[in-house]
Formats: sequence, structure tokens, C-alpha cells
Amino acid sequence: MDWWLIILRITHVGSAMMWFGGAIIGSFFLDPTAKALGRSGQPFMDHLMSRRRMGIFFPIVAALTVLSGAALYWRDSGGLQAAWITSPSGLAFTIGGVAAIASFIGGLVLVGPSVALQTAVQNELASGD
Repeated sequence: MDWWLIILRITHVGSAMMWFGGAIIGSFFLDPTAKALGRSGQPFMDHLMSRRRMGIFFPIVAALTVLSGAALYWRDSGGLQAAWITSPSGLAFTIGGVAAIASFIGGLVLVGPSVALQTAVQNELASGD
């Protein structure tokens, strides 16, 4: 039994579920509710991001998803063999991998700085400056 394969698959699937599930919950429920509450939603979002560390959680599970997926891809492709990559299964995994990497980079480039700026503005407003 190949324990590394089992560990990689559990890590990949589990972290992908947390990454995608959290993005859905955040986009469809948490963010709209906080916006609807206006200023009253601010303490909730502050607690979620600062105290519960949601802003740290997502990059970690995203990185785990991408890294474990890359290791599985390497293993399944036999070290990036073109014959496997151009097979129907290989193409499906390649498209999924490219989409995951694009999402990860998009999150780091777009979402991360936006959250940091929002947090800085909230802290400035809270301090009364």
C-alpha cells in the first residue's frame, strides 16, 4: 500500500473541499449578510478575519490543494510524460490544474491586497484618526 499516495489524495481532496466550500459560503452568505448589516456587520467581519484568522486559512488550504495536486499530477504523469498529458485523463487533469493555479494566483494578487487594504481602513476608522 502506497501511504504517500493516500496522504496526498486525502490532503488534496480535503483542502480543495475547504477552499471551494469556504469560497461559496463567503461569497453567497457571509459577504452579502455583512453588507446588508452595514456598520453592524463590521464587528462580525473583523472577528472572522482577525480573530478566527479566515484570511490566513484560505491561502493555506489553497496552497495545500495546489501543492498536493501538483505532486499527484507528477506521479500520475510519470514525471510529465507527454503521452499521459495528451491522453483524455491527462488533459482533464491539466485543465483542472491550470484552473487551480490561476485561482490561487488570482487570490494572492487580487484578494490578498484587497483584504489588507480593507483591514487597514477599518483599523484607521476604529482608531478615530
